[in-house]
Amino acid sequence: MVPSQMFPWPNWAASLTLSAPFCSPALELATRQEVDINQELRAAGLATSLASAGGGMVGFHSLSLSRLASSMGAANRWVGALSGALCGLALLVGPSLISYLPRYLCGGLLFFLGLMFLWEWVVEARRSLNRVDHAVVLLILGVIGTLGYTQGIITGVVAAIILFIHNYSRVDVVTNVLSGAQLSSNVDRPVGLMRELKERGQAIYILKLQGFIFFGTASHLLEKIRTRYAKTSLLPLRFVVLDFRRVTGLDSSAIFSLRKAEQMGQKRGFAIIICHASAELVSELHYSQEQLNGNGSLRLYADLDHGLEACENELLRLPATDSRSPRRLNEQLSALWPREASPAGLLPYLERQEFPAQTHLIVQGDKSCGLYFIESGHVTARLEFSDGRTLRLRTMGPGTVVGEISLFLGGPRTASVVTNEPCVVYGLTPAALARLEQAEPALALAFHRFMVCLLAERLTNSTSTLRSLLE
Repeated sequence: MVPSQMFPWPNWAASLTLSAPFCSPALELATRQEVDINQELRAAGLATSLASAGGGMVGFHSLSLSRLASSMGAANRWVGALSGALCGLALLVGPSLISYLPRYLCGGLLFFLGLMFLWEWVVEARRSLNRVDHAVVLLILGVIGTLGYTQGIITGVVAAIILFIHNYSRVDVVTNVLSGAQLSSNVDRPVGLMRELKERGQAIYILKLQGFIFFGTASHLLEKIRTRYAKTSLLPLRFVVLDFRRVTGLDSSAIFSLRKAEQMGQKRGFAIIICHASAELVSELHYSQEQLNGNGSLRLYADLDHGLEACENELLRLPATDSRSPRRLNEQLSALWPREASPAGLLPYLERQEFPAQTHLIVQGDKSCGLYFIESGHVTARLEFSDGRTLRLRTMGPGTVVGEISLFLGGPRTASVVTNEPCVVYGLTPAALARLEQAEPALALAFHRFMVCLLAERLTNSTSTLRSLLE
């Protein structure tokens, strides 16, 4: 350690604070050994406390002297003990003892040490550092030589911060760019409506965000929205969905960019949908919950799934959309049902049931008792945890099927299905399916082909979504 009296105030205080964090990594590289910063700080504090009791000077870590001892092969604890003993001996005997040391020896060691540092950091470092980092090293060296050690350290920290901001701003804050045709909500709709959503899904522009959004990256986000709106080869933009799930934070410039995106949407006819927003973001937007959850140009949803569901529902209410779910079940099934048999022949083997809202159609963990065709209303499949929490897996409407996996594989139900509103469903039990296969083999074959087509349609959609996320 170096006594602090060698540095004028306030340089000694800054050096004492900065020496250990900056010297320890450099010593690790020089000695190729791991350095425990906490242990070094505790040792320095203990030594300073003992020195102050005897009227000594405050000391701190010195990279040059530590490197000198390591270069001379004196890398052990006895170096510090011997140095302290010599200092104590000089205190007792007087300064005349130091006069016996040749001046050229001390000066030569310092001169050699200085040249060694200059060679390593000015010449050899050029091989391992890029041009910008090497320029920062030269800048720090120049500032230390002209102004001082502390000023050089501060200059290096400021330069590193500027480089970090510049480099981080070049990292794309958007991890995935998708459309509504590639990524859909967890809502099962009749095949006709699902195919229509595939065609109209380009009107939904989905941006999955990551990291910290600040002035360096917020402008890129706004530019992506402008670029997508200007693409005349795609359907007109209706919704811009921003997924904030992996966003760690954002500054005032990001809020300003959201405001500009909202104004752009008001003028050009699209809405900004914000999903997974933190409480800090909601408070900084200065909007009421009624404004954020309404039909304005800026809307807020708890997660991406519900945000996409709202966009899809609004797309399907467009005037050009006339594809509505037929009222009768056999008409709803006709889109995927094989032409060799009519789906109306399946109705005698089904049991019609009516359920009020918020009623369990299927209970998680129960024994399988067949599948259900939904004729009217909507149901939600969800996981139910022991602590009372629930997780939505999928919402299904008219013309869809629920419970088919347990029918074919057996075993207990893997999730619960709860009605969102009064529903009319048709149940097919394993016993009824066995009667169908025995009495009408052709109709049973048509039913199995229908289920294969239904599952293949779902698998195709899932594969398309996965491929889009991996690209």
